[in-house]
Amino acid sequence: MDEAMAYVLDDAAEAAESARRPGLTRRESQVAELVTEGLSNKDIAARLTIAQRTTENHVERILRRPGSASRTQLAVWAYEQRAEPAGSRRARSQ
Repeated sequence: MDEAMAYVLDDAAEAAESARRPGLTRRESQVAELVTEGLSNKDIAARLTIAQRTTENHVERILRRPGSASRTQLAVWAYEQRAEPAGSRRARSQ
């Protein structure tokens, strides 16, 4: 029963994460968040306990997405996604 609940909750968390950062996998979202914190690929790899080359691949895939030409733009996008949930700007301006 515990394993089943963990599975369901993990799926729900992943769905919420995908909704928050459309088009990014769960791991890419984690990498994007760490880029926002200013970590290098080496530091991100150590934090996530993955190979540095794997981190580099994630960053490259993220940067190939529209609007993310640099790590700085990625950091700004990730920060804005975290700071402003979808639709809240419209709600405040009305």
